[in-house]
Amino acid sequence: MNDSEATRKSKSQRRREALALQTLAESLTALGESDLARIPLWPDLEAAVAGARGLERAARRRQIRYIARLLREGDSGPIEVALDAVRRPGRREAARHRRLERLRDALVRGEESPDALRAVLSGPDFQQLRHLVAAARREDGNEAGGSGGRRLFRFLRDRGLDVPDTPGVG
Repeated sequence: MNDSEATRKSKSQRRREALALQTLAESLTALGESDLARIPLWPDLEAAVAGARGLERAARRRQIRYIARLLREGDSGPIEVALDAVRRPGRREAARHRRLERLRDALVRGEESPDALRAVLSGPDFQQLRHLVAAARREDGNEAGGSGGRRLFRFLRDRGLDVPDTPGVG
């Protein structure tokens, strides 16, 4: 078998790829203006997606096939990645939540000092942080549980202290 035969795709594989591009085209036409602005589209593709907005039935199907053809001619990889990011903003929020929990737990266990956050907090906020950490540590020893850990978590979240590059916070 020579190289041209090895790289040639079966009809079924070509059909699957065409259907995947059509699905991507349908997804692009279903996006709102603000979400569509976050997708890296080249000018011809952007015009085609905008042109599909007012169409119905057969005209819309033809336009979606046209958009799929444009996607086939260009690089659809970055578009798929951006579309996934637009569709699933919850991943980012879940990662932020986990960072906050790790920071809170490190503060309560004493692995991280509240003094490390002094550079990013003002005087009253820093005093409140120290107070919340002390309350959470007291409650951590009790088996009854309390709201100290939750209050500390909310404080960290509201101040935006989950950023991984905060000085002194790991």
